[in-house]
Amino acid sequence: MTVDAVIVAAGQSRRMSANKLLYELGASPLIVRTALTFLSVKEIDRIIIVTSDENIIAQLSFDEKFVFVAGGATRTLSVAAALNISVADIVLVHDGARPFVSASLIRKVIESTVKYGSAVPILPLSDSIRKKESDTLTNFPDRENFCLAQTPQGFDGEKLRRAYADIGKESFTDDSQLFAKFFTVHTIEGEESNKKITFDNDLLGINARVGNGFDLHRLEEGLPLTLGGVVIPFDKGLVAHSDGDALVHSIMDALLSAAGERDIGCQFPDTDKQYKGISSLILLGKVAEILAQKNIKINNISSVILAEKPKLAGYIPGMADNIANALKIKSSSVSISATTTERTGIIGKGEAIAAYTVCSCC
Repeated sequence: MTVDAVIVAAGQSRRMSANKLLYELGASPLIVRTALTFLSVKEIDRIIIVTSDENIIAQLSFDEKFVFVAGGATRTLSVAAALNISVADIVLVHDGARPFVSASLIRKVIESTVKYGSAVPILPLSDSIRKKESDTLTNFPDRENFCLAQTPQGFDGEKLRRAYADIGKESFTDDSQLFAKFFTVHTIEGEESNKKITFDNDLLGINARVGNGFDLHRLEEGLPLTLGGVVIPFDKGLVAHSDGDALVHSIMDALLSAAGERDIGCQFPDTDKQYKGISSLILLGKVAEILAQKNIKINNISSVILAEKPKLAGYIPGMADNIANALKIKSSSVSISATTTERTGIIGKGEAIAAYTVCSCC
């Protein structure tokens, strides 16, 4: 079985002040985030990007799975152009302006399409719907009989190509509308987070997530001192089940907090022997996997290390690089500073080191 994903990215963003697909969402443009989620789904053999925008093509030319085709004057003609080069058994069609689609939903669409020949994610209506003529309401349908349709929509490839074979001058708002003229459309449950960006206001505070984390470990003579994955020469080290990297631990908790997940004590309990002495950077990589499964991207991380001794300024660039590599983000997205507590408390007395982190995700 072969699967093609068609990502429609040929629109003109007429209802926005600029091309929404190139809006910087976290560390990359919106269209890149959309495409990367499809790229993460191994069941997909090829991703057809429908666009004539050279900027979009330049952003997505880093993987051979991406194939580009020029779009048409309407969405329907754009999808038709993609189908002209698709011979896959299953075809998914997705709006490029839905960057928060999850890999999980994509896989559910594929599975349902294999079973039923089509799959359209839907959501129930939360507001009442009315029909109006001029300034008068004329019809009051029961919202229970209606739903919101999302993408990606999945179809038997041969049937979809047959449906598109003779569209003439007709135009459709999505592919299920056309497919339903000839075949049955099966539905699955959609995702509230899978929103389409249409207006400028849709970008305000979009799916912003903020998390914070704090960690403190006692210092003890004769142990290695590791912070941010850097082993620092010192006569004391941090007491812990793992390597005691308080900085990385605070970052892990901040990211888990932003994702709405339980803290590291629940994820990696100190009663589990497999985590004895483990590098915290390995655990940070596992946290990154948790975020990836929920399609959560990291915007930036800001951490403060609280330590009376040793002096840490010279080690901070290495810490930032290690953390960025573990999370697969840019080092410029990781900010680390260090301060003392002016010889007060257990930190000021040299008995402990702590770290506090705030992160922003979307």
